[in-house]
Amino acid sequence: MKKLLLLIVLFIITGVTSNKIELHTVTSGDTLYDIARANHTTIEKICTMNNVKKEDVLRIGTVLKIPMQTISRQEEAKTTQVLAQRAAQRLEIPTEHILLHTNTKTTLKKKEILNTLPKVVQVPKVPQVIQLTQSKDTSKKPVKKIVKHTKIRKSIIRVAKKKLGSRYVWGATGKKNTFDCSGFTSYVYKKHGIHIPRTSRNQAKYGKYVKRDKLKKGDLVFFDTSKKRKGYVNHVGIYLGDNRFIHASSAKKRVIVSKLNKFYAQRYKGARRPS
Repeated sequence: MKKLLLLIVLFIITGVTSNKIELHTVTSGDTLYDIARANHTTIEKICTMNNVKKEDVLRIGTVLKIPMQTISRQEEAKTTQVLAQRAAQRLEIPTEHILLHTNTKTTLKKKEILNTLPKVVQVPKVPQVIQLTQSKDTSKKPVKKIVKHTKIRKSIIRVAKKKLGSRYVWGATGKKNTFDCSGFTSYVYKKHGIHIPRTSRNQAKYGKYVKRDKLKKGDLVFFDTSKKRKGYVNHVGIYLGDNRFIHASSAKKRVIVSKLNKFYAQRYKGARRPS
């Protein structure tokens, strides 16, 4: 059992420190600028990863590798060390057994990992403890949860509104009181201990899906604001109720409140409720 747990831990640590990429299939009207902006990266990084030039014409159907944000080597080493120490304590083996493999860049082989372990591993039996308690009336618990969620939603709206008028800067997440659309939503939710993905496209996949007629204050609402309506999410805001939402607008260059009708109603792509 310990051998299996060690295998899982090693693969998790190795996976955490690896660079991540996403694949994007070029569609009609796509430009390097649009692709870089939607994925919060730069044209230079996309060109380098795919061996293309800025002036090259993108062919429809071409699959491009998109580099995602990664951690620095110093942060990577620190994270690996912490995870290895925790895993070693849990498995009751030296930390070196884990770090020996996570320091290599090649894929780990099962036999190499198993050979580093003692041949005989005793797993102590832990007696099962069953605690008997008096039954309690749980009828009030759902009410407490509803009250708690309502308070969080109100707080999300309050924090978001404090940023009205803040300047829009593409790629900003709150530094110097500047934001882009997904940087604004992730900033507000992070203030409430909820960590959501960085980009609007990934935020649109996070949390519980919410129907349009079931929207509540604090829900994330998503849009396709591209001129040719390419069909994918590239903008996000926070629902305020009364058919209004707050967002960092690239067109207005600041954080504003807009109505969910006409322009945005036609480009509405759905809603999510992170928790």
